[in-house]
Amino acid sequence: MPPTIRVDESIYRNLVEVAKELGLSVDEIVNICLSNLSFLKMVVKEDVEGLGKVFNDVPRDRLASLALLRVLFIAGGFYKVFRHLVKDLGFLDKGFIIEFVDPVLDDEGNCIGMTAHFAASVYSEKVSNISSATLHVGVRIRRDGVEICRECGWLEIESLVGFKDKLGDKYEEVKNKLEKALGDDEVADALEDLEDSLGCDISEVNAKVLNTNNSLSLYIEIFVDDYTCLPPIDEIEKIINLVLSKTGIVRKTD
Repeated sequence: MPPTIRVDESIYRNLVEVAKELGLSVDEIVNICLSNLSFLKMVVKEDVEGLGKVFNDVPRDRLASLALLRVLFIAGGFYKVFRHLVKDLGFLDKGFIIEFVDPVLDDEGNCIGMTAHFAASVYSEKVSNISSATLHVGVRIRRDGVEICRECGWLEIESLVGFKDKLGDKYEEVKNKLEKALGDDEVADALEDLEDSLGCDISEVNAKVLNTNNSLSLYIEIFVDDYTCLPPIDEIEKIINLVLSKTGIVRKTD
């Protein structure tokens, strides 16, 4: 028989009510929560280490219980804050998965920014040609280190075009077509128009072809000195569609 987990009757009744309201089964909710619990492990462990320095007479398992409880409580509240922060970009409305949200720390451990990574879900793949995106707020990372900017925003977008094992002999041909399309006047004008429309004192829009890990992707990065100037992904999707149309590549989201 599979292992049994015991919960208080009141907790189970609440679980049933939540499941009914969300239109899910109790088993689905439990499996979703427990299968993703490992993501909280590192955060809880770090929290316990901090608590242990103050409450050295409290058993570690009790501190772990306290840490897990408050991490779970803050998760919902932080999601509300995060959703408001990125609502104008459109990732959440199009079903993207939030793979991680991390603080960016300086050498002294002070938070100087935030990085969030979005990945396309099976739902967002049907409505967007964007495969993944990384949002940096408050900090821009350069090759020579970290450039601090209090309110700046940096958005990196990737649109996967294909893998070498699937494209085969056409891999280099597709790569060349993509690079040629990025040099097209209409595409260059579209990138320039997007940059001009952002309304910031400092704004940069760049595009290139990524040829890494035996895959081809379109890469677009947007930097602004005020993260609220970052455009909705609809505007970026238009440029990606334009580039793909120049190459004759048809995506299932077109």
